[in-house]
Amino acid sequence: MAISRGHQLLACVFLFAAARWAEAAGASTAVNLGKRSCGSPNLVTTTSQRVSRYYEMKDSIQGGMIANISHSLAHRINLFQRKSCIQGSVAEIGVHHGEYFFSFAVVAADDEQKLAIDIFEDQRLNIDGSGHGSLQAFLEHGKQLGVSNIRYIQGDSQQVTAADIRNMDIPPVRFFSVDGAHHKAATVSDLRLAASVLHPDGVIVVDDITNWHWMGVLDGTMDWLMHEGSDFAPFMLYCNKLYIARKSSHATYYNLVKSLDCIDCTANHPGMHPTRFTMFGKPMCGSTAESAIMCPAYASPGLEAPRYQPHEHMGKCQPHEYESNR
Repeated sequence: MAISRGHQLLACVFLFAAARWAEAAGASTAVNLGKRSCGSPNLVTTTSQRVSRYYEMKDSIQGGMIANISHSLAHRINLFQRKSCIQGSVAEIGVHHGEYFFSFAVVAADDEQKLAIDIFEDQRLNIDGSGHGSLQAFLEHGKQLGVSNIRYIQGDSQQVTAADIRNMDIPPVRFFSVDGAHHKAATVSDLRLAASVLHPDGVIVVDDITNWHWMGVLDGTMDWLMHEGSDFAPFMLYCNKLYIARKSSHATYYNLVKSLDCIDCTANHPGMHPTRFTMFGKPMCGSTAESAIMCPAYASPGLEAPRYQPHEHMGKCQPHEYESNR
């Protein structure tokens, strides 16, 4: 189904505004990033074309129960990174067919490497039944979206090392999504791998952190943060995803998301004592609707998910935030 010219125009307007906003946010949130600007003159134009195409076809890309706001936040964070000279690569463990992967891959630069790690059809490795991906479908979606430099490792992510990734000549990862096997051991292993190849100013996003059907994700993430990941802290918990950065760049991303007009950051609520939104010694943005089931606009085709009336702040990140039931 093709999107209208009006939607294409809205996508262009969104990306232009987001780029301008990201540039301004970079100047106010961190000393080490604030004076840098790496956005090329055609950044918004070339990116908007891919984003428009992504929203045209995203409902046909299987990827799980992903709220549209999560796609928007991926756009915002990645565009901010590019405008702030945070360059490297992007990656995801557990891509399935690529719905979330391509939400940030379409914003990445053409020459940036986009790494996918998944067992795909090798389901004998899927011990907890947490996904059934397709390499062919994933690569076809990348081709249709015009995403270049897609690299992939087919296999158990727990067997992948930082050396394996570096040997593929993949630069430090600035945006790393963790959505692999959902038991504790796999979650800890995936976070260990992500941290070992992460850009100094990079972001890790953990999916299903509040999904009560997969408690191993929460268990593993908290274990990793308390022990191996002591240099990291979350800066946002929103719609079933936990966003993590090194403590050295935590303020940059926390101030970034706190300033967004498309999320209802609990830290902005009047009368909120800091202890109510502090985690691992750092403040973070939460939501009054942290759980996946409370976030509107699911993107899974054929899924009859409950629809909740969005509050006034949600839906302003990008123009396709709320669509009719599929």
